[in-house]
Amino acid sequence: MNFKAILFSVFLIIVSLLTKAQEVTAVRVSIAPDFTMVSMDGDTFNLYTELDAGKIVVLDFFATGCPSCQENTPKLDSIWQAYGYNGDSLWIWGIECSSNDSDYVQHINDFEANYGGQFPIFSTFQNTDSVLTLYDITWTPQYYLICPNTKVKQPRMGITEVDSVIQACKKSLTNIFEPHNNQLPIVFYTDNQLNISGLQDNKSLLEIFSPLGKLVFQQQINKNKTVLISLPDLPSGIYFVRLSGNKTVFSSKYFFAK
Repeated sequence: MNFKAILFSVFLIIVSLLTKAQEVTAVRVSIAPDFTMVSMDGDTFNLYTELDAGKIVVLDFFATGCPSCQENTPKLDSIWQAYGYNGDSLWIWGIECSSNDSDYVQHINDFEANYGGQFPIFSTFQNTDSVLTLYDITWTPQYYLICPNTKVKQPRMGITEVDSVIQACKKSLTNIFEPHNNQLPIVFYTDNQLNISGLQDNKSLLEIFSPLGKLVFQQQINKNKTVLISLPDLPSGIYFVRLSGNKTVFSSKYFFAK
């Protein structure tokens, strides 16, 4: 092989590598396909409408019988409670992929009762399943995050990456993730603990109530900013959390899981 032939072969190899690199980049940086779905509560949501309103959207593709989905849903619920503000800044949309019979409502209701999922839930049986094709969903769970300023679909991520990807998206946005009136605290539940940040009062009273209104936990917090509270061994289920101080009163509901 002469020198020119060697140079030409090297050129072909370089072109091939560059082409493959461009293909990988194209896969990693892709615009999220738009879709519209009706939630189990009867509310209609359009992805681009929410993104254009400056909201981060996390897509949770799950199945009611999927053990990993069952384990991860309480963690998503904690993120929703910490950042969601009922869709003011961020949406988590749970898209159930497996129900294929008329009992899908009962399956999803049972799933929510056992594992949480207070964010909007959708069923591909109730809606068209084209969203599964749009996002190439062939197994569960799968998680995607779409940042509103780019509409770029982040690569598939594990449940442990969801929070950090949200934080990265937050840094690229302005005036989106500030607490309401810059006063309400952020309460995050995980591993049987409440992580409370943004406290404005030096003294606050933490109260936790069962769905029937029974006080199951109470603790005085004698510091502001950030505190970590270990909870008693409560049965899995939905509880109401209230923080009250001189400057702020905060209340919300959470799904606690053992």
